[in-house]
Order: sequence, then structure tokens, then C-alpha cells
Amino acid sequence: MLSAPQPGSLILRTALTDLKLKKRSRPLLAYTPAGLVAYGAVQALSAITTRVQLASTILEFEVLESGAELVLAEAEGSLGVPGTASSAASWDQLTDRSRVFGARMARMLDNSRRPLDQQVDCTAITTP
Repeated sequence: MLSAPQPGSLILRTALTDLKLKKRSRPLLAYTPAGLVAYGAVQALSAITTRVQLASTILEFEVLESGAELVLAEAEGSLGVPGTASSAASWDQLTDRSRVFGARMARMLDNSRRPLDQQVDCTAITTP
């Protein structure tokens, strides 16, 4: 972690934009007094990924050279289609897409050190 730009350092920016979440429905027993207490306790202890469904989002990555703010690599992709339940995104899809983008970023940076005729197609990476 750097407090000021340093020569030879990189800045990695990631963002989830246009994020749409959908709250999961409650089970029928959660509407009884005892069920409400139990349901509340379970919800408080569970991770956000089990409490909320990911409907859609746009995932963005950017790698910058620290000193000059020069963009070395960037990627953007969308998950899910807003407003349609049948094509909703999942947290696992988000994790997989993040890994694919990470692998593509690493390949782009490797390509920057290679001659043009030895560079590898970054878009060929489709699985984590």
C-alpha cells in the first residue's frame, strides 16, 4: 500500500456499477413470533450473498501506471439482464467473471513486455 505515487507501481481499480439486488423472500414460519426471532438471528449471522440475490451488475477493471496515470489495461462486462428474473446473475458468476478479468489483466501486462509478434490474445481466456 502506497501513500503517494511511486515509479514502477501500479494502481488497480475495480468497480461494480449499476448494481441491482433482489431480497430473498421470507419463509412462511418467519411471520410467527417465534419464527420471526429465529429468522432474524439467522439473517444476522448469514453472509450478504445468502441473504440477497444478485439481479444484474456491470463489472469494471482498470490497471494504471502510478506515476503517469497511464491506462495499461481495462475490461468491462455485464452480468444478468435488469428486470428479468430468468436471466438473473449469481454471486458465483460474479466471482468467475472477476477471475477471468484478473487473468486477462495479467496477460495484458505480460503482453506489454513482449514484442508485438509474440503477444497472446487476451480475449481467448474465457474460464477462470
